[in-house]
Amino acid sequence: GSLISEKLVPIKDVKLTVDINSDWKGTEEETIPAKVGDYYYKDGTWSSTYTNDSSNPCIGIVYEVNADGKSGKIMGLTENNLSNNSKQWSTENIVTGATNTTDGRANMTTIANLITNGSKSWDTYSAFKWVTEQNNNTDNWDAATDKWYLPAIDELSTFYTAYDTYGKDNFNAKITQAGGTKLSSIYYYPSSTENDNTTYYHKQFNDGKTGTQNKINNNAVRCIRTF
Repeated sequence: GSLISEKLVPIKDVKLTVDINSDWKGTEEETIPAKVGDYYYKDGTWSSTYTNDSSNPCIGIVYEVNADGKSGKIMGLTENNLSNNSKQWSTENIVTGATNTTDGRANMTTIANLITNGSKSWDTYSAFKWVTEQNNNTDNWDAATDKWYLPAIDELSTFYTAYDTYGKDNFNAKITQAGGTKLSSIYYYPSSTENDNTTYYHKQFNDGKTGTQNKINNNAVRCIRTF
């Protein structure tokens, strides 16, 4: 700081002592609220403009923002689609108990427990296995640390609404600009929500309808995460 003297010449022996205590309030940089369509980066930041930075790459596109403007959900940039070894929800028709409609993380945990406590392997649930690979945690699922997960049907429906409202072409342009694979209107994207022993719920991306499909069918897989 500086002292203002009433004299024309500053008084040299005047001293200024500053004591910073718990009442001190600094000026913090204001965080710009996230918006649907923002690029989301590895370090947990977001921006409406794309930055190509290998040290802090874009990992997804924001599709849901909570009231605080600082949290929500993103869709991943990549998928395991029909042209590159698509995945099955399950290779067998049994009841798994992964029936949560709102929380895909809970369904991931259910499948993981089924594998851990039984004679099944992640290859039996290759769609779920692909998601574990996005967490660099192949053949495992740690609910405490793994971020990416297969969305529950309500989460997938929320994404489709945002995707359709924002503009499918516009959203896909964001994905491809960030180096990802655009979503396809011809695919039925799977949710992690089981319907019965033979089927699960999926979302049709041509019209947004919810339907069911046989678990043993091959499908494209996308995953989401919260921030």
